Amino acid sequence: PVTCAFPSAEAPARVDVVLVVDVRSSMLGWLSVLAEQLPLLAATLDEGHVDAMYGVLLYSDEVPAGGTSPVPLAKETSQAEAALAGAAAFVTTSDLPENGLEAVAWAASGFTWRAGAQRVMILAQEDVMHDPVDNSGKSSTPVTDVLALVHREVAIHTITSSQNTEAFEDPVHP
Repeated sequence: PVTCAFPSAEAPARVDVVLVVDVRSSMLGWLSVLAEQLPLLAATLDEGHVDAMYGVLLYSDEVPAGGTSPVPLAKETSQAEAALAGAAAFVTTSDLPENGLEAVAWAASGFTWRAGAQRVMILAQEDVMHDPVDNSGKSSTPVTDVLALVHREVAIHTITSSQNTEAFEDPVHP
C-alpha cells in the first residue's frame, strides 16, 4: 500500500511530485511498478485533500535520457504514467556508470515548481550514485551544488533496486 507521512500533523495544501527515474536495464522491472503505483500515490494524496501535481524525468548517461523529454508537472497523472510505462523503450543495455545527482540538479532547476507548494522528488535508481566521467565513485556534480539548489525547498526520497541502502556512495564528497 502507498502511505504518505508529512513532518507536521497537517498535510501541506499543495505538493509538487517529480519522479526522477534511472532507465538502465537493471531498472526494467521497476518501471512498470512505478507506473502502477503512481495512481495509488495520487489517490492517497487526493483522499488527504492535497492539491498535487506530478512530473517525470527519465535519466541514464544523459539527463534527460536520450530520446525523452521531461513530463511537466500536471494535475492528472496520465502523462506521467504513460512516460513511466513507455520508459522501457528508452532502457539502455550498457551499464556505464550514471549519477543521479545530475538528474536531481536538473529536476530542481528544470521543472516549473509552483510557488508555495511542497516540492518532492522521488529518485528511483539502480544503485548508489556513481560518476559517469571517471568511474571514481565520486560525482562530477558536487553534492554542495545540489544542496544549494534544493536546500529547504525539496524533499528527496530514494527508491533503489539495489540491496545497498545508501543513496550516495560518498555523501561528503564536495
